[in-house]
Amino acid sequence: MFGQKYAFSDNEVYTNTAMALENTNLFFMYKDDIENLMKKDKAIGFNMLKRISKMLYERELNER
Repeated sequence: MFGQKYAFSDNEVYTNTAMALENTNLFFMYKDDIENLMKKDKAIGFNMLKRISKMLYERELNER
């Protein structure tokens, strides 16, 4: 999962890139679609928040 840094920002444009090291399936969602999905299904929103929080926590540990 990447791009979460900009998922809920109003004016940011995501400019980072990524390269797959093996054959990969990519799933893309527009910000509006993510927000609508989270409004319809609170469990999905909660799980996304947990995953993003975990990623931020691990990144912070690695930067120490």
